[in-house]
Amino acid sequence: ETPQPNPRQAQQQNTQNTQNTQNTQNTQTEAPTPASTTPESMPREQLARNAETIDDWLKHLARESSKSLEATRRELQKTRKELATAELADQIRQAEEEKRLGRPEQAKQQDENAAQRLDHLADRLDSEHKRLVQKRLEQLAAAEAKAKQLRRELQENQQRAQENPTTAQQLRELADDLQELRDKPLERSAKEIREQVGPLNVAGGPKQGPMIPEAIHRETLPGATSRLRTLIDDIVRKEMLVDRDPRIPGNYRPLVESYFKALSDAQ
Repeated sequence: ETPQPNPRQAQQQNTQNTQNTQNTQNTQTEAPTPASTTPESMPREQLARNAETIDDWLKHLARESSKSLEATRRELQKTRKELATAELADQIRQAEEEKRLGRPEQAKQQDENAAQRLDHLADRLDSEHKRLVQKRLEQLAAAEAKAKQLRRELQENQQRAQENPTTAQQLRELADDLQELRDKPLERSAKEIREQVGPLNVAGGPKQGPMIPEAIHRETLPGATSRLRTLIDDIVRKEMLVDRDPRIPGNYRPLVESYFKALSDAQ
């Protein structure tokens, strides 16, 4: 997939640069030279281009078709409308024009307004990012728990589990969960489960469920569980251990502790 720009970093840089430009302007007693190539004019143009990139990013995600991102799509559409991000670049350039025409007060007002909007945008994007991280972590943890339980049941008594029609149904539901996580290795695991525990792979009478090959609990489920744990550990490391909020939510503490235990075992 094509990597997306980091909106939080771009917003912070835009806000800081806008404020720096404003502070520099406040110390000047004369209008700057009206040349578009002066060093003073370059930061504003870069700010404007960054604002255009951020708005393009918002438009792209607001059109994302995945059902799992429906809430995010609505939030980004609302944010883009309320903060008028499509107009930010023009406002930044207008501030430069006001400055060039010798109207420092008007330029200052434009700068302050743009900086406030960028700051609000950064806060809202950060909140949405945290919500998405929490949701994904919950999905990964739930899928991992389900995969472990099914593997344990099949290992302890495959015949009994196979005679229970709900086992195959639970495996197919797990395949749907893995597919929804939009991760290539997990998508392959989901495909393997569907192929090996399909509705036509029936062993016998109405009380007996579909045939469940040993490869399911020997290879497919262990592989899926390992991948799920890797993704969980990545989130713990990137979003919680090096987090803007040093406190770890209580319901996620077991995941953090299991991460450190895995590191300890590896050593």
